[in-house]
Amino acid sequence: MSQGQSITRVPMGRPVGEIRTLMVTALREQGPMALRDLAAVTQVGYTPALKTISRCVAAGVLVKAGQEKRAHSKNWVTLYDVAPEPDPAATHDSRHGHGWVDLGRCIAGWAR
Repeated sequence: MSQGQSITRVPMGRPVGEIRTLMVTALREQGPMALRDLAAVTQVGYTPALKTISRCVAAGVLVKAGQEKRAHSKNWVTLYDVAPEPDPAATHDSRHGHGWVDLGRCIAGWAR
């Protein structure tokens, strides 16, 4: 492979579901929201929204944007927002290639 070319990562696994698409679109349009608000805006049930949010946060699609105190509650609610797009220039490391693992990090991990 010549220098200057980058390899695009092919997504593995199942395609993105309808609930995730609705939630990400709503967050992009309206900004950070709490789980209940997001479920209401997207007209999705609370439990499917909860499962989808937790999976999106684990996948790095959404981030916890902060907390908000509601007037009717004594508890704080977590606000979620779309994760910022990674900067391709900042994430490029010449030691890493598609399918390769940094051997130094593995050996350092084993040595601990």
